[in-house]
Amino acid sequence: MAKDIILGIVILAIIVQRQLVPRPLSGRLLILPLLFSAYAFYEAAGNSTVQLAGWVSLILTLLLSLIVGFIRGHMTRVYKENGQWMVAGSWKALLFWLLSIPIRYGLRFLLVPLLGAGAAFHGQSSSLPYLFSISGLLLGRACMLALRHPEAVREARQAHLATRAARRSHRD
Repeated sequence: MAKDIILGIVILAIIVQRQLVPRPLSGRLLILPLLFSAYAFYEAAGNSTVQLAGWVSLILTLLLSLIVGFIRGHMTRVYKENGQWMVAGSWKALLFWLLSIPIRYGLRFLLVPLLGAGAAFHGQSSSLPYLFSISGLLLGRACMLALRHPEAVREARQAHLATRAARRSHRD
């Protein structure tokens, strides 16, 4: 029990730190969210226990998480420092994210009575709602950043590609 509490506090501290400490805008901003989303759909499609009600639940979870991600992306500060694009969250964005957690989890408990037992996930499918939720959050935030700051995203992508090319030429 104490071990779980300590682990939870450590994870929460890492999340808070990642939300508040400025870091360079990644040139791979959309890649991880797209890969994560593709993986979530792949896992759900390959799981024979996911019924129609389960798919409805997963899609609604994804949509709600996308909305939360869009809002968080809107709250994310993007600025240039020493010639490099930086992103930084805020306490407001962190609090919004924390407040959205019970809403997103509450959705699942609301959907089971509405859609039936097929909307519940157990055993090997129990991680699917988490995958869809995280996918939506990451994808929504990345899309909003790309929409609001296309020049920053383009420059970060070009810098990333230049760094990769330099590493390849260095190896050759």
